[in-house]
Order: sequence, then structure tokens, then C-alpha cells
Amino acid sequence: MSSARGQLARSWSLTVERHLAKSGGEDHLTSESGLTLIELLVAMMVTAILLTVTLPVINAFVMAGDKVESTYAAVDQILPLSATLPRFLRSAVEPAPSVAGVPVPPFVVTTSALTPVNYGPYVMSFYSNVGDSNGPARIKVTVTGSVAPYTLKMTETPANAGSCPGVNPPPATTCTYSATPLKLLATVNNLVNGPGSGTPIFTYSTPNTGIGTSLPQDSTPFITTSTNCGIGSTTCLADQINYVTVTLQAQIRGAPKSTISSSLFLLVPTYSAIVG
Repeated sequence: MSSARGQLARSWSLTVERHLAKSGGEDHLTSESGLTLIELLVAMMVTAILLTVTLPVINAFVMAGDKVESTYAAVDQILPLSATLPRFLRSAVEPAPSVAGVPVPPFVVTTSALTPVNYGPYVMSFYSNVGDSNGPARIKVTVTGSVAPYTLKMTETPANAGSCPGVNPPPATTCTYSATPLKLLATVNNLVNGPGSGTPIFTYSTPNTGIGTSLPQDSTPFITTSTNCGIGSTTCLADQINYVTVTLQAQIRGAPKSTISSSLFLLVPTYSAIVG
């Protein structure tokens, strides 16, 4: 047994000596020789090809992620308003009883220092039953900016205490309101359908014009003494409006436009002494 082990050791020793002799006395495993120039060029070419293939894919992935994030951000901006504004519109109400047989519309149609704007495709003021014992609140939506992105704001102004006819009988004929809105209800930045965009935010309809038919008006109020309201008429009673479509479009950092549209009826727009 011991002689067999000795022969095996001598055989292994001779094999190592022959290997070292062929390599000039150096073990290849501990050699300090580097890559040749050709090997370096090949490695660089392979790396360049891999970068050329992968960089556009990574860039497209990052851009797609940015667009998705921007789309979500745009929706987050218009979603709260698209939920709260319809609620106020459904509760729109006349703020006072008829005067000389002419109803007082739930929309603000007169211009004054207190209400310099009325209702149109990009602005709207109306009275809404918010459960206040003093009477209906005045809700106002305005859009600022001459080009996109526009900024939309919605404010609420409560009726002055004791000013509404239902709370303060004659001589009170209508509710009065402070010149300064009490509460900012919502702000939407990055709005793209503003003045000059060609896409209205508000579209008004009456029973005679049909649902979804835009009345031919801009920032000019309808004549409130007319008794007729036909298709194409510019003398419709603002009090006849019973259907409003609200379209909000927002866009952030080149992402596709995010649009939310709500169509709704004014549920009980006629004057009620209980409301105000």
C-alpha cells in the first residue's frame, strides 16, 4: 500500500515539473499578463452595441412612466371639481320670487361691481341651496389666463344674514352677498380648455333647445324679459336653463389630455321660501 502511494506521488511530481518546464517556470494561474489590444477593442465594441440597444429601451420606459405619472396628476387636479361642482349645480335655485311676473334666474345674469361677470362657456355664477338658514349661497366659477395652461377657481359666498326674502319678508326682494367670497372651494391648474381653446367648459341647454345643444351665447347674458326660447334664439330666459354640461380638460408635461365631462339637470331650480 505504501509503495503504491509513493508511486502516485512521484507521478504527480513529474507531471508538475513538466508543466512548469513548458511554461518557462511560471504558473499560468498566477500570470500578470493582460488583454491584448484586439481583445480590448472587441470588448469595447460589444459594450457599445449593448448600450445602443438598451439605452433607447430604457429611455422609452422612463418617458412612458413620466406620461403615466403626469396623466394621473392631471386627473387628480380635475377630479375633485368634477365631483363637487355638479352637486352645487343640481341644487341650483332661484334666490327670490318672481318680480312683476318675471322669474329671478338661478344664474347670475346681471353685471355690476359685485358680479362683473355672469355666465358663459368659461365662467358661471349661480345660486345653490347649501343648507344655510340665511339662504342660498352664490357659487362662482372663473377661468384666468389668455393661453393654456389656464387656472380655474370656484368660490362660495353665503347670503348676508336676514337679506333673503324667505328669511326677511318684504321689503326684501332678493338676497344680498358680500363682495368678497368667503370660501375657496377648488382650484384647478394646468387647464387646457379655456378662452380661445374652442372647447367650452360650460354648455347650457333648455327644454326647447334639447339636451346637449349649446345655446348661442358667450359672455353676454340672455335677455331676461323674453317669453320665447327657440333653437338659435339669443333671447332665452336664463331661468329656462335646466341642463348643464361641464367639461374639464387638463394636461401636464406633454402627457395626453385628461378629460372629465359631467352632464346634469337642475333638480328643483324654482324659488322656495324654505330655502331662502
